[in-house]
Amino acid sequence: MLSVYREKDLVAILLCTFNGEKFLQLQLDSLSQQTHTRWVLHASDDGSTDQTWQILEAYQRARPNGQVYLYRGPQKGFAHHFLSLAKRANAEAPFYAFCDQDDLWDPKKLETALCFLNAALEDKPALYCGRTSLIDGQGKRLGLSPLFTKPPTFSNALVQSLAGGNTMVFNEKACSLLCLVETHIPIVSHDWLLYQLVTGCEGHVFYDEIPLILYRQHPKNTVGANNNMIARIKRIRLLIKGSFYQWNTNNIKVLQFVSLLFTPKNREILKNFDKARQVGLLKRLYLFNKTGVYRQTFLGNIALVVAAILGKL
Repeated sequence: MLSVYREKDLVAILLCTFNGEKFLQLQLDSLSQQTHTRWVLHASDDGSTDQTWQILEAYQRARPNGQVYLYRGPQKGFAHHFLSLAKRANAEAPFYAFCDQDDLWDPKKLETALCFLNAALEDKPALYCGRTSLIDGQGKRLGLSPLFTKPPTFSNALVQSLAGGNTMVFNEKACSLLCLVETHIPIVSHDWLLYQLVTGCEGHVFYDEIPLILYRQHPKNTVGANNNMIARIKRIRLLIKGSFYQWNTNNIKVLQFVSLLFTPKNREILKNFDKARQVGLLKRLYLFNKTGVYRQTFLGNIALVVAAILGKL
């Protein structure tokens, strides 16, 4: 795609916080340093008991009037927190960006994302995401998140989230899809769900191999990075133990709710994937193969086949 950057495009940044006083100011400073300056911040706090709210209020006072909006969150977990914030901000801007409280953004994050998103077809949902540089609590570099090279498709999205929400920037069409999800439905992860919704509609997904986020790793991470063999093995163990089965159950309920917006091909994939989880071994493996589902790594695909055999899909 050709790069198309427009200075005038407004981006609504969606920041969710909870007891984030230790690193929040650094993240806010990185927003202030963006080369793309036309943005508004929607920040929602989920019941912090530290100085998080006070830091947000001070930032609101320091920025131009009307650039920072503050809300109280629903206190139903991080996924619903981000979903509620997307619904608050929906239709305010042509572009949106998820933001975590303890990361650091590269100054060109928004500008780079907009170059892709503006090149996508305007009538399609579009999502920019990518790799991250990992840092510890002191800001020391720890390496990079895995490089994924397989294409971003619905068959991948059904069984794997391509990238962290902290890397995601998306257009209004994609945000509207997210806002169709009812708040009473259990959500595994807002970023995984967005990837599924965009690919289900055959929208545009751009995965950037160049990291533009410093993703901080510390004991209070809600979801840690998948950057080494031990971390990957732990996630595969969750898959085999049955956590993956419950995640898929929740995801399918959400996707069935909006599947009329999917392409016929992807509705068929979803139907076969759901059916494969309810039948005997031979039929299950037949339907599993028919869906074409895959993960981004060799080890992940081995675990996926094992989960299918064991009925843990």
